[in-house]
Amino acid sequence: MMRRQQWFTLVEIVLSITVFAVLIAVVFTTYNRMLNIKVNVEARQTLIDRSYFLMEKLQVMMADYTIDYEEYYDRSIVWCDSDGAWGTWGHNGYCDNFTYYGNGYSNQDSQPIYCSSVWASTGTISMTDCLGSRSAEPQWYLSYAATFVDMHNDVDTVSGVIGDEDDEDLGIGAVAVAGPVSELYLISYDGTKRLFLRRSLVDEMDWNNDGAIVSSEQLYSIQQLQLQWVDAGYDHTFAWGWAFDGVIDTWRCDAEIWYDYCSGWYPTSSNEIANTYRSAWYQFPAQNDPRIDLFGSDITVSDWEIMIAPDADYALAWADDVKQISPFVTINLTAKLYAENWAHRIGDVQVENFSLPLQTTFAMKQFYR
Repeated sequence: MMRRQQWFTLVEIVLSITVFAVLIAVVFTTYNRMLNIKVNVEARQTLIDRSYFLMEKLQVMMADYTIDYEEYYDRSIVWCDSDGAWGTWGHNGYCDNFTYYGNGYSNQDSQPIYCSSVWASTGTISMTDCLGSRSAEPQWYLSYAATFVDMHNDVDTVSGVIGDEDDEDLGIGAVAVAGPVSELYLISYDGTKRLFLRRSLVDEMDWNNDGAIVSSEQLYSIQQLQLQWVDAGYDHTFAWGWAFDGVIDTWRCDAEIWYDYCSGWYPTSSNEIANTYRSAWYQFPAQNDPRIDLFGSDITVSDWEIMIAPDADYALAWADDVKQISPFVTINLTAKLYAENWAHRIGDVQVENFSLPLQTTFAMKQFYR
């Protein structure tokens, strides 16, 4: 007797296929979810690592520097933007107006304008103008320190009112920092190096083509510029054949870092010194200065604000009790993932939600004068 062959019924086949499909869907869903979790964890960790690396790098860079009140005073004169605002910086992330790093402007001698309570003293301005509103032009280096000294009048046989016995250190001078700032100006303790940091827009694009550019689609980097001091000679005017006196007259970008941009130029005539050396060599546009990005394109600094205290150099303002606090710098920033590198991995909406606010305060030491 032959045994009858058994086959699956249609219902059993459909049920099996359905169960198999459900299992496959569960497996793929779980797998994709695990991949998403992995990518999200990687994204979050990248944001944390890069952000803390930036703050650690700032801490290391600032270890040998303190607040550069001279540059902040110069900034308070020329303001941040063309509208005459102190704390307003544009879409580019930094101040549009150029301070010339203490190089003044080409029609001045390379020395600060000193202050005197004796009106119309040669080579000085009145104390009222010195402490109040100056013309909105870049100042020469040490113009800020000059606001704390009353030169009075010419009381000796040497020409001019500067450096004679009636000069009076008042201990009270101009305010250098008028509020929150977008750029950090530092000077080394020995006074031979200056370090400037700013937030700068490097790139932006509508990566998801939705017609709008959000903060994660703007690449803002923190950029570094280092300056070295320049001796303009005994008469402080870059005169041809000058003798060096070891006095810091002005500044230029540091050739040790950017050799191609900052070295190799030597004047060949007094005309070059008076014109080219001062105007062309030093006074190049701020946005074209050779600067170094402190990090790559994984993250963008969407918000950046700096608080400086006290608002005047406490060593110079020795007669002002309010200024007698240890100087410090507080940096507030918000870091985000940059959409170009992350939107295709975690999604357009998700990348905008990845942000990390940070606040760090750096205690600064006194500038050695």
